[in-house]
Amino acid sequence: MKKAKTKYPEEIERLLKEEMEYRDGNMYWTVPGGRRRLDKPAGGTEGKGRNWRTLILRAEDRTYKVLEHRAIFWLHHGYWPKEIDHIDRNPLNNRVENLREVSRSENLRNIPAHKDSATGIKNVYWNKGRKKYVVQIRVGSMRKTVGYSKDIEFVELLAHEARDKYHGEYAYQYLPSFSKASEE
Repeated sequence: MKKAKTKYPEEIERLLKEEMEYRDGNMYWTVPGGRRRLDKPAGGTEGKGRNWRTLILRAEDRTYKVLEHRAIFWLHHGYWPKEIDHIDRNPLNNRVENLREVSRSENLRNIPAHKDSATGIKNVYWNKGRKKYVVQIRVGSMRKTVGYSKDIEFVELLAHEARDKYHGEYAYQYLPSFSKASEE
C-alpha cells in the first residue's frame, strides 16, 4: 500500500502529538487555550449526511481541517494513508481498531447500492432484453456476470455470495431484504 505524502505541516503533527490525545475513538485537547474544551471531544461533525468528525487546527497562519479518523490513524501508525476504511461503515466510529488502510477499489467495495438503483440491491440490475435480473460484480478492473434469474430473492442471495467470494473482508454485506423490486 502506497503511503500518502503528508499534506500537513510539521506544526499540525506537533499539535496532534503534544497537545491532543486519543481516547475512546475521539481526539481531546490536553492543553487549554482559546475555545478549547478539555472535557469534550475536539472538533465537530460535517459532511452531507456523512457526519465525518473534523479537527480545526491552526499552523503557520493558516487553518487546516483534518479528518479525525486520519489524525487517529497517523497517531497510531506514523504515516498518512491515501484511503482509510471504517470497517463497520460508521464514519463517527473512529476507534483505531475500526480503521484500516485500503486502496480506493477496496474502499468502494464497502458501500451500499446506489440510491437510484432500480432493484435496491448492490450488484443486481434488471436486464430488459432477457427479462431477468442480472448479478454483476467488479473483480479487479473487469465486470463479471455471476448469473441471471427472474427470482429476485435468488439473485439477492447470489449477489451476497459473489461479494463474499470476490470482495472478501471488504464486501458490503447485509441481511437479504428481498429488495424494493419484490415489492412491485
